[in-house]
Amino acid sequence: MKKGMALLLAICLLVTGITTAFAKDYSSEIDSVLSDYSSGNRRASSAPQQKVNGSYRTVELLEIIAKILDTDGTYGKEISSVMSSYSSGNRRASSAPQQIVNGTYRTVELLEIIANILDADKDYSSRISSIMSNYSSGNRSASSAVQQAVNGMYRTVELLAVIAEVLNNRSISL
Repeated sequence: MKKGMALLLAICLLVTGITTAFAKDYSSEIDSVLSDYSSGNRRASSAPQQKVNGSYRTVELLEIIAKILDTDGTYGKEISSVMSSYSSGNRRASSAPQQIVNGTYRTVELLEIIANILDADKDYSSRISSIMSNYSSGNRSASSAVQQAVNGMYRTVELLAVIAEVLNNRSISL
């Protein structure tokens, strides 16, 4: 899972690098997230705490990416709503597994927004909708935080695949 979070973080940074020309400069926000990531890693005394740190920094970077991509503000309220859920979920969580679920679920929700922004022609809308339907049913059927975290990670992979396909079908030069 740690490698998965590192890969997701690298993808987030790559997408951020690709899109920074489209919006205001978020350099200081990105630096702040990476600083929090480093200090959180130093403070973590267990693998679950490291997972929370990675999961939470992923959410924060995805928020930045979503804002960068949302050039016309269409998804501003949705992004804010996800981040509000992120904050309240963190306050309610009483354990690292619950925090990990909070992070993975907010990751899924932000990736859905990003996929929808990138899929301007709506070629993938039914696939995105199907993934989110599986996300909801997986949450209802999960009987533990571990199962919820797995649900979130599975939907993360599926949404990242959609995003990769959308980007692959675009003419983007690096």
